[in-house]
Amino acid sequence: SKAFWQRSSVVHSLRMTSVALLGLLFFQVVFSQRHHLSATNPSLKTGFTSICQTLGCTIEAFKNIDAFKIDSSSFQKATTPATDSAQTQSFAFKLAIKNGADLATAIPAVELTLTDANDKAVLRRVLFANDLGFNGDTLAANGDWSGAMTLAVTPSSSMPPVTGYRVLLFYP
Repeated sequence: SKAFWQRSSVVHSLRMTSVALLGLLFFQVVFSQRHHLSATNPSLKTGFTSICQTLGCTIEAFKNIDAFKIDSSSFQKATTPATDSAQTQSFAFKLAIKNGADLATAIPAVELTLTDANDKAVLRRVLFANDLGFNGDTLAANGDWSGAMTLAVTPSSSMPPVTGYRVLLFYP
């Protein structure tokens, strides 16, 4: 059996298999990092795009949630009513975020959680950047952005009054 593994054809086959497996591993790493590589090296994007047309994948904007920081946010009762309904409450929500990355990064979604006096969630809503007035898919390197919107809330009889909020950035 030792002689089998020392035969030149077996050794050659094992070497070729090892090289092929290393090549596949390299391709897998490059493929899984295609969004980041396209963002850092725009010249590679055309090559990835043609490969993805064949494989049925896409090139998306680079995502790095750790790059984003919430600079400020505010949530308060709006001065103008949301609708004609007396029960509907209107709130003004403002948000300012900063991209700390050195390259353009996909803008995240926002989870806005309205809370009661005990900081328990009363209502959750996912807001996308275009809901807050952002046009585009990415925020420039080291860029900042702020947006605002008015929310209309119609409380039910079992819903406690909204007294606070929490904001979370995430990628859906």
